[in-house]
Amino acid sequence: RLMPPLYRMLEVCVYSLTNFLPFLAMALYPFRRRLRFPPAVAAALVAVLTLLQMGLGLCAAFFTPGRGSLLSAVSTGLYAVFYFLAVRAYPGKTLFTLLMISNLANLVVIAAKCLEGQLFPALAVQPYRWSFALMMLAVEAVLFLPLLLYVRKVYTPAVEQETSGLAWRYLWLIPATFYLIWYYVIYGNTNLTGLEIALRPTGAALVYYVVARLVLEQEKLVALQQKNYALAMQSLQYENLQERIAEARQAKHDVRHHIALLQDCLRRKDYDAMQAYLDRYQET
Repeated sequence: RLMPPLYRMLEVCVYSLTNFLPFLAMALYPFRRRLRFPPAVAAALVAVLTLLQMGLGLCAAFFTPGRGSLLSAVSTGLYAVFYFLAVRAYPGKTLFTLLMISNLANLVVIAAKCLEGQLFPALAVQPYRWSFALMMLAVEAVLFLPLLLYVRKVYTPAVEQETSGLAWRYLWLIPATFYLIWYYVIYGNTNLTGLEIALRPTGAALVYYVVARLVLEQEKLVALQQKNYALAMQSLQYENLQERIAEARQAKHDVRHHIALLQDCLRRKDYDAMQAYLDRYQET
C-alpha cells in the first residue's frame, strides 16, 4: 500500500490531538489530587497514549479502511484502561466521569462535522481533513468556558466528597445510557441528519449538572445530620452533667448535715447516739 501524502497524515494527527487531549485533560482535572503516578510519569504516559491514538487514527484513515468502528473501540479501550490505572478513586466516580466526557467528545465531533458540512462541503465528504480539525477547535472553544465552570464549580466538589460510594454505584448508569444512545444514532440509524444527531442527546448536559448538584446537596444533608447528632449528644451530655452537679450539691448538703449531727453528739458526749446514727447511715 502506498504511503499517503505527508500533509494528509498531519491532518489526521491534528484531528487525533484535538479529539483526544482536551477531553483527557478535562477527565483528569477532577481527580488531579488522586493520581496514582507522579506528575512526570503521568505526563509521559499521556504522551505515549497520545501517540497510540494518532497511530490508530492513521490506521483507520489510510491502512485499514473499513475497520473504523473496531479501531474506535480499541482507542476507547486504551483510553479507559489508562484512566482507571491513573486515577485513584471509587470506580463509580471514574466510570461516570469517563462516560460523561466521552459523551461530550461525541457531541463535539458530530457538531464539528455538521459545521464542516455547512462551511466546507467539498472537504466534509473526505475523512479527517484540516477543516474537520478546525471545526473541532471552534466547537471546543465555544464549549470550553461553560464546561470548565461546570467541572470546577460543581462536578469536582461533588467527586471530591468522601462518600461511601453507594450513590456512585448506580449513577454511572446515566452517562452509560447516553453513551449507548450516541452509538445507536451514529452507527445504527442513518436516517437522521448530522444536526439531528448533534442535538438529540444534548439534554444530557442538564442531567449531569442535576446529578452533581444532587450529590453535593446529599453530602450537605449528611453533614447536617451528623452535626445535629453531635449537638444532640452534647445536649444529652450536658443534661447528664447537670444531674451529676445536682447530685454532688445534694451530697455536699447531706455531708454537712451529718457532720453537724456528729459534732452535736460529740459536744454532748452522747457516744451511744453517735454510734446509732452511724449505724443507720451505714445501712443507707
